Amino acid sequence: MYSQRKSLKPDHFLFAVCVDCAFSLQDQAKFVTLADTDAPLPWIPADLLRWMEEYPDSVTGSGKFEKLVLEAICSGVVIPYQPDHRWRGAI
Repeated sequence: MYSQRKSLKPDHFLFAVCVDCAFSLQDQAKFVTLADTDAPLPWIPADLLRWMEEYPDSVTGSGKFEKLVLEAICSGVVIPYQPDHRWRGAI
């Protein structure tokens, strides 16, 4: 990996400042905007989309983790970790 490193450019830093501001304010509208851009830091849009999945749903009030837990319980999981269960690693 060391040989694949690249120098950071000013637009990387400016984008990072925008992302930091959005996270510090938990600005949902800014998250959507940043996730839908051609980002100079290409992993950030996917990270923002994943972060937004954790926010409570407007209908159920559940975030991604709660939804996964409920789906696991409904599928038969009765203890937090069942090695042979299809949900292994999902939660």
